[in-house]
Amino acid sequence: MKKLLLLLFGLQAMAFAQTIPNGAFENWTNTQIDNPDHWFSANMERHDEIAVFTVSKVTGSVGSAIRLETKSFGTEIMESWISTTDGDPRTGQGGYSYTQKPATLTGKYRCNVMVGDTAFLVGIFKKNGIIMGGVNCYFTGSVNSFTSFTFNVMIGGEPDSVILAAGSSNLINEIGVQAGSWLELDELAFGGAGVTQPILNGDFEQWTTINETAIQNWFLFGKDGVSRENDAFRGTYAIKLTTINDPQDGLRQCGIKLSNENNGEITKRGVPYKILQDTLFGYYKLSSPGMDNGYIFARTYKNGNQVGWFGENLMPSSTYKYFQIIINNSIEPDSIDVVVESSSQSSMIAGTTLIIDEIQLTSSKLNTSGMKASLWGQKPSIVIYPNPALDELTIQSEIKGAMDIYVFKMNGEELLHQYIGSDRDRKIDIQELNVGMYLIYVQSEEGKFHYTKFIKN
Repeated sequence: MKKLLLLLFGLQAMAFAQTIPNGAFENWTNTQIDNPDHWFSANMERHDEIAVFTVSKVTGSVGSAIRLETKSFGTEIMESWISTTDGDPRTGQGGYSYTQKPATLTGKYRCNVMVGDTAFLVGIFKKNGIIMGGVNCYFTGSVNSFTSFTFNVMIGGEPDSVILAAGSSNLINEIGVQAGSWLELDELAFGGAGVTQPILNGDFEQWTTINETAIQNWFLFGKDGVSRENDAFRGTYAIKLTTINDPQDGLRQCGIKLSNENNGEITKRGVPYKILQDTLFGYYKLSSPGMDNGYIFARTYKNGNQVGWFGENLMPSSTYKYFQIIINNSIEPDSIDVVVESSSQSSMIAGTTLIIDEIQLTSSKLNTSGMKASLWGQKPSIVIYPNPALDELTIQSEIKGAMDIYVFKMNGEELLHQYIGSDRDRKIDIQELNVGMYLIYVQSEEGKFHYTKFIKN
């Protein structure tokens, strides 16, 4: 906030600022998802607001079957898979009890796999946590009607558990993955002398409908730790972020952001934004079983390059607490991203819970906040005296309670910043200022702000 030229020369531009979309967290989408019993699926791993599901129930050779279809949304590839573990099957994580030694894996399939892509079905057998063998089934080309298949199982002895996984594209090697590839499976079973143990729901007749509530306009990371919260600061809902121990990725923070990434590359850089100086503010509560804190930051971009980063730790508070982040861009950006994290990366603790609400910009406040707007360019509702002044200014304002007071040169350079915690003693010492004209800027904890000019004698 060392330069606030916008206050003097760019006030009209603020009318064109981009409000943080769904910053009040009132807009959610309720979606019903069919998921096969005893299987995890890509449908359960959606990590953002895109309601594109790649696993579905279809008519099978007998009864129902499962369809896996690789899809796209813009530039993002939406992978399709099922697995009997919520860990990484390639490393032998998870699975369920299986104690017989099969010789074959059989079933029926249909497919249309794009050229260069490969669909798959794999079985992995373990003993005492060690992988001891398995079976790999690969599918290419186009097969229009359900066709039987048999693949040999290579295993050295009797296992104690099994993992099965399938995908419509080559997700094992990440080679040739293409939208449009699909694979349908039905009647999966292990065979061989004395083999009687079934593949759980291998005929895909058992499905459960899951009701999923997804936040609109925000992208998620650590989806399992993100949920809708009824304890809102204002309105009906807030959003709750909880740091979790993920079975596959271990301890991880959870959060939301306005940007989107695909394979580590940002494909959507927040929302349009062209303001030099601004304030991001809102309200939060945070609890932690240890010494942990949440974190929120804004990053601005110009032509795809980051030009600003502004962050704030969110410390534990049992009641809603106001936060603000001063945005001070050295060049005019074209977009802004806002990221909220349940934990600090350096002090993550499972169970740390952040509830946050009413995230907005001073330049373009939410119309759901219920706060009286203070529009730039209107007659200032702030009185200072004496004016001109020699060594001290007294401030009168409709703002009640605590406030931040800033004093700037007329070129926008910040000279003073003073926090006043109550309605009393609203005075600032200006003895050290040189003779001249200055700008004074007052902001409340709720983000309400006013400004005017004064002369120092």
